[in-house]
Amino acid sequence: MKRLLVVPVMLALAAGAYGYSTWPRAFTYDGLATKDRGGLPLTPGALHLNGGFFYADLLGKRFNADGDSVDEDLKAIGIPIDLGYAIDEQWEVDITFQLLRVSNGTSNFGIGDMWFKARALFETGTDFYFGPRIAVKIPVGDDTKLLGDGQVDIDIGAVGAKYGETHFRLNGQLGFRYRLENGDLNYKPGILIYAFMEPGVGVGRANKFSFYFPIAFDYHAASTLNDVDQNDSGYGFAFGIKPAYALDQNNTLNLTFLYPVFGKNANKDLYIGFTADSFIPL
Repeated sequence: MKRLLVVPVMLALAAGAYGYSTWPRAFTYDGLATKDRGGLPLTPGALHLNGGFFYADLLGKRFNADGDSVDEDLKAIGIPIDLGYAIDEQWEVDITFQLLRVSNGTSNFGIGDMWFKARALFETGTDFYFGPRIAVKIPVGDDTKLLGDGQVDIDIGAVGAKYGETHFRLNGQLGFRYRLENGDLNYKPGILIYAFMEPGVGVGRANKFSFYFPIAFDYHAASTLNDVDQNDSGYGFAFGIKPAYALDQNNTLNLTFLYPVFGKNANKDLYIGFTADSFIPL
């Protein structure tokens, strides 16, 4: 029986930058960059539930404009939940929201920004699915407490996955994200390009165990405030490991570690996340 477990390869093009936090920080806990299921196949007529726990910025450091590591007291703990419905084998709609505890000298707790998403998957080859995805972020998180950014994002992309009886797995996203300008602040976002790749291999009986090796890269161009260049362009690179176990065709457990290696004007946030991905037939 074919397994649903695959490894994400994510390459997304996005526009914008945060008013109270930078794009790379959002990469770890904005609810889409590291929480979306990408092109994983669907179970028709089933409720999709993905829940978990993550801890980011354990290092409490940041890469400055010179690429040096400097102290920064910012940590985030979150409980991301993705709830969706697979209309059939091709179409799924879902919503992602998070409970966050963000510490930056003082601790703040509450709901983070919310993503509304829809995707379509089409079989374009043997055990390969590919299709479009559109997502809209609603800034329900309190930006003054770093629980959100106070801005609306529109993400238009493509998702795909390669899975089957072979040991090699692959899953991915390609996207373009547009951030609406903030007229109240006279703030204009820059450009963000980021890649998230998780190649992996299945082992054991029926490939129930899998080990993936995530690689993350992001580049963001400078934003402007009151027509003044904020000089906040930069980049970041991280890699990690992701062991996973497929309980059955509809249920998978995942544990993700990401470690920042180098960067410029970017967070140096060690990321640890656990998720349980399930389809519940209705």
